[in-house]
Amino acid sequence: MLALDGLDVRGEKEAAAALGIRGSTFPARKALDQSRRLGHDKIAQAIALLARADRDLRGERAYPRDVADDLVMELLIAGWRISVGRLARPATSYVSAEALLMRFCKRDLRGRRRSCG
Repeated sequence: MLALDGLDVRGEKEAAAALGIRGSTFPARKALDQSRRLGHDKIAQAIALLARADRDLRGERAYPRDVADDLVMELLIAGWRISVGRLARPATSYVSAEALLMRFCKRDLRGRRRSCG
């Protein structure tokens, strides 16, 4: 989607050429449709969220080791859902890492209890 953002692409064949896709144009059509639906601002937000998650997974923020990866992914998903309007916005546009951390200290992604020292 980022590669298509800002290009004057008129159809899926042009999108496939811009993306370097040979054969089926289906992936190019899906990327083009999604790019048009989201628009530049939402694509930029998605890239910023992914960059933040990448830095966090590499250890930029210090989260408890036993919840770090799950928490970073949860923050990424929550941030994305808020940015595209699939969740009601909180009073601020910031997703509280502390609130999610408290949730993770109770249960992991599979619903198992975990302890956070």
